[in-house]
Amino acid sequence: MKGPADDTDYLVRNIRRVCGRPDMALPVPFDPRDDRHVDLAACDLLHHFREQDSADAFTVLVQISQVRTHAIARRLTRQLGLALDPDDLVAAFFARLFVDLRKDQPKVLRFLGFAHTSMRNDALNQLRQYRRAQARHAIWGERFLGDSADPATLIAEREESELLERSGTTFLIVVNQCFHELAERERRVLLAREVDKLSYDAIAEDLRLPRNQVGMILKRARGRLAERIDATFERLREARARAQARGERASVERGDIVREAAPGDGDGAEADGDGDGGCDEGGEAVGA
Repeated sequence: MKGPADDTDYLVRNIRRVCGRPDMALPVPFDPRDDRHVDLAACDLLHHFREQDSADAFTVLVQISQVRTHAIARRLTRQLGLALDPDDLVAAFFARLFVDLRKDQPKVLRFLGFAHTSMRNDALNQLRQYRRAQARHAIWGERFLGDSADPATLIAEREESELLERSGTTFLIVVNQCFHELAERERRVLLAREVDKLSYDAIAEDLRLPRNQVGMILKRARGRLAERIDATFERLREARARAQARGERASVERGDIVREAAPGDGDGAEADGDGDGGCDEGGEAVGA
């Protein structure tokens, strides 16, 4: 079932063939970039796929709707200010359609509206999962940077931190967190410019902004993102230094105690250390 993507006569014949309705009313010429044309054909194709288990109907459905569904996904990621791949939203949407083989479902009357709602819910669900993960990372960060004089714990935490740095995970987490700390409008403009590579005019039109403000918002967003990333890594370096210092002081104090309690001292004098364990105030937790 291959044919030229711009051959509208071929698309019309294909739609009628897989639906088994040679007299099926379709716009001529059929335009897969027109929402009304896509809705009219896609609703029948989806219904036929569900009722007849027709793989051909699903294939043609994807073929005629992929242009519009990708446009919807790109618009959603910009509007919600999410660092998501629009292709992933589209792929997940069609995957859910393909595995949902329940019979006697109500016929969808507006396929693109249905696609928009489904992909929007998917994107919001991913945002909720991201926020829950952020909360868990914050708890982990507090434990990692909290007061702990146990050398085994400090060594394990240092090794885990170094492993994250070598794999690049720390950097990605910091950038992701700092990006989502920006204002919503700044996130949208950054995504539209840096990810979607849109022009200033297109950004102004999509986000409903004055053309002369796009450049200022973009410059401000880049500067704030860079400042947040630098500040976060500086806090991480300071926290790591404090943790290392605590571990070294604890090792020295234990060595003093062992030497003073060793045989040959006569009376086994007690250590005269101050007993504070070398612990200072806990460092500020940096969410990863």
